[in-house]
Amino acid sequence: MLNNFNMKKIDKEYFIKVVNESLTMRQACITLNMQFSTFKRWAEKFNCYKPNQGAKGLKKSNPNYFTENDLKDLLEGKRPSYQTYKVKLYLLRYGYKENKCDKCGITEWNGKPLNMELHHKNGVSYDHRLENLEMICPNCHAQTDTYRSKNKTKESS
Repeated sequence: MLNNFNMKKIDKEYFIKVVNESLTMRQACITLNMQFSTFKRWAEKFNCYKPNQGAKGLKKSNPNYFTENDLKDLLEGKRPSYQTYKVKLYLLRYGYKENKCDKCGITEWNGKPLNMELHHKNGVSYDHRLENLEMICPNCHAQTDTYRSKNKTKESS
């Protein structure tokens, strides 16, 4: 059996069994409770070291990991540092907003679909509460008082 205090008494069969049953070398290393450099040295000695190039055999994460419950948390102000372009994406995905200007109502310009911009009414870009957000066209957005940090005061020199 494995003895962490005296590495010369490692059970070769157990070591190889753990390596073969693990999806990655890191997983085997953790199971054996070893430092990775020590684990790698023994795995190479027992000729069972196989690096997991490209994460083969591992489950891929779901690209839609952001759920509607996560969006509700965000809209309640629990995630102020969340990126605005992602907030807009999830508002559209989960039907909280439409790709239509909340001020003038247009959806296209010159016969092409128009990408709306997410406007924070109070000018605070990390305040993602639903009542503070508007989907507006670039023209209407440019006319707001808080467009592109117009609400920031400039210090005179």
